[in-house]
Amino acid sequence: MLHEIFDYSFTEIADIIEKSPQNCRQLFHRAKKHVSEKHQRVTVAPEIHRQLTASFVAACQSGDLTTLTELLASDVTAWADGGGKVHAAPYPVSGRELVAKLFITLMSKVPANHQLAIEEVNGAPALISQSGPQLNWILALDISNGHITGLRSILNPTN
Repeated sequence: MLHEIFDYSFTEIADIIEKSPQNCRQLFHRAKKHVSEKHQRVTVAPEIHRQLTASFVAACQSGDLTTLTELLASDVTAWADGGGKVHAAPYPVSGRELVAKLFITLMSKVPANHQLAIEEVNGAPALISQSGPQLNWILALDISNGHITGLRSILNPTN
């Protein structure tokens, strides 16, 4: 962006990011190639997405580690975003077993006054937690080839 948008030279960029101008030039060309490549977005039928979301919730609530692990892709990653105001995991958690154990633990700590529902968010089913009219968090699942590949928790920073 510094080169393309702000017209910085590779020498100026190298000074800023403490790399060589040649390295900066290579990084620029790789990034430009990556952006220009067409990335095919995987679309999943809403009923399959909803079913996997419901199965995920049931496995978490029952503590069924085996079923939950089978729902997750081997390279699954979980992210959390608290908007800098709510305590959230500072780093992504990756790997089937770690993510499964994390979500079984998290779901066991959901307060009794939270109502869980599967609602459409950004065009796909997601898990919503509410306390009365107050939205607590949203959990959106990325799904590919019949497995959950990503879990994105968005925590309400006003809670």
